[in-house]
Amino acid sequence: MAIETRKVDRRGAILSWLTLIAYMSLIFILSSRTTPDILPKTLNIDKIIHIAAFGILSALWVRAIESRWTEMDNKRLFITAVILTSLYGISDEVHQSFVPGRTSGAYDIVADIIGALLGARLYLRYAERQS
Repeated sequence: MAIETRKVDRRGAILSWLTLIAYMSLIFILSSRTTPDILPKTLNIDKIIHIAAFGILSALWVRAIESRWTEMDNKRLFITAVILTSLYGISDEVHQSFVPGRTSGAYDIVADIIGALLGARLYLRYAERQS
């Protein structure tokens, strides 16, 4: 696959990074809340929320990275976004383990990683169709 150079839009790049930072901050703030879980456990809805939240985060990572490193190919973009999102998911679970009333678990990390994979892939597929 040939490396394609993307056009650099400085304002768009800044907005991409600010959006990413704001979204990561939102996840951190929500993870800091001490309110007990009110979602039904039988539906595993919390895992669906993890997948969706970290799918969005992964897409935001792809968008931010490609706005700065325009020469990066899609495979590296995908891998980098998934790794960074997964690491944030792991750190989020560690953070939650210190918050009273919150729990952390391996299945939440798995859901975060699944979300990271889906989010990065869907964003790149969408971006390819827009080209």
